[in-house]
Amino acid sequence: ARYFPEQVEAWLRLAAVQHARVAEIELLRLMTAASTLVTHGQLLGTTPDVLASLDQACAGIVSVNRLSRNFPLRWVFPQWLYNQMRADEARRIPGGSSPDERYAISEAQINSWLAARSIVATPIMDGPSGQVFGRQGDAPMIGWPSTAITWLYPDGSHLFLDGGELNLGLFRDSTLVSTNDVQIFAETCEGHAFHGVESWQLTLDTCPSGEISGTVDIDPCTTGS
Repeated sequence: ARYFPEQVEAWLRLAAVQHARVAEIELLRLMTAASTLVTHGQLLGTTPDVLASLDQACAGIVSVNRLSRNFPLRWVFPQWLYNQMRADEARRIPGGSSPDERYAISEAQINSWLAARSIVATPIMDGPSGQVFGRQGDAPMIGWPSTAITWLYPDGSHLFLDGGELNLGLFRDSTLVSTNDVQIFAETCEGHAFHGVESWQLTLDTCPSGEISGTVDIDPCTTGS
């Protein structure tokens, strides 16, 4: 801390990053425990599949709970799904839109597609096993996750309980002093409460293939999907 304060600051930042990941995964676990587990298979490319499945899911939640058509539903999803939707659009066969439009789709534009469905977008950095990319090694590039685990519910159904933070930073005890070592300690008091009527953990099979219904024959009504 005296001679290399930048390293100590880096340790503290890394500890905060790891702590945030563990805490977020635990909160998502609690949200899952309060949710109905729903799946949706792949029919087309990522973008049309995601939007179509959300249309169907929103219709179901609104109908069964007799909500207003414009009642906001919150959708929590891995942030890499933005990238996958853009990749899907980039691979789409040229059509009515220009290449500039297909290759420059922003997160704001994707959010506008969701907002048109009364969906509030909440991208997250962490998630269950398989939802976070591994570290790249000397090998072919790591592929996309084959499924996107998301959560969909009437906005406000899940509450984050914030009990504050206990952050001691660097500290030593007699044992650590004898070996000239330090420890870093931080703890957050967090919890979760569900007080809604319905919540789904919606797992989507996705593939950024660029496929659309004009290029692939599908019959979605035989399975209700």
